[in-house]
Amino acid sequence: MKTILIAIAFLITVPSQVFATNCPPPPTPLRQLIEQAEFIVTGTVNSIEDVELSYYVGKKVDLQISQVLQGQVVETSISFFLEAYLPFDSHEDITVGAALMAFMVYSEEDNIYTPAGYHTSFKLLDNEGMTVHKERIKELQVINMFKDEKRREVLTTNWLIDCAENPHTRFDGVSELYPYSNYMRYYDAELEEYVQRITFTDIQKNRIRNIILATEEYQFFDLMLVDTIGAWNDKEVYDQVVAFIRTLDSDHLWSYSSFFYRIAYGTQREELTELLEKIQNLDYDDTFEDRANEIAAEFVKML
Repeated sequence: MKTILIAIAFLITVPSQVFATNCPPPPTPLRQLIEQAEFIVTGTVNSIEDVELSYYVGKKVDLQISQVLQGQVVETSISFFLEAYLPFDSHEDITVGAALMAFMVYSEEDNIYTPAGYHTSFKLLDNEGMTVHKERIKELQVINMFKDEKRREVLTTNWLIDCAENPHTRFDGVSELYPYSNYMRYYDAELEEYVQRITFTDIQKNRIRNIILATEEYQFFDLMLVDTIGAWNDKEVYDQVVAFIRTLDSDHLWSYSSFFYRIAYGTQREELTELLEKIQNLDYDDTFEDRANEIAAEFVKML
């Protein structure tokens, strides 16, 4: 049990590949962007210029507005600022002529629009992606109007599953449905522990199971969904996950250790977790990758 607990702690503190460094944080999910933003608009980028003021360094983006989805914006074009210390907002992908969906707040003191979230407050979308996002935004705005908290919670959970089912909003759903998300649980100060906030209905569990089975290439959060519905003892789900694991690049198996931790913890197989501890305890030298790959290959054989 001790090694299982180590695995849990390791997973919570390392949400992406186990040994990766300097990785950008995951995008802010759509639900959070909608709730954080005062204004949501779509439009076309007219111009981009570097600016350096006494209190600000970054880029000024001029956006020709095509539609206002949230808030009241009377201008036909607006300028917003991307601060230089926000390196993970895909600044380099925002170019003149790009179709953009922007989630913003307005500072009356500075008279400027800025990103609503710390990062990824701007979405570069094709026509289909733009249509899907607009539909999801309108749906959540209606849901948020319900005063009954329980009713709103059920509808929001269904909405997140809708997001997870669509490739354009998959991450936005999956990232909030997994067990350790802020949506699924909250910290109870009196109990001094996390408490599960959301309980799925059988219908919701079945929809999530179908998402797992319909997935051909898993990401880290996809495997967390298996935990969400307690499906590690579901043979069809387990066999499909294992089949995917066996397709991973054998020369870099160790870099998928976060996936392996999900399986070891989910199946409660101590011998699997012990193998992963061996990778954790290796000295990082010229032989590290070869030795880590050997242990990872042994892990896959045991599945």
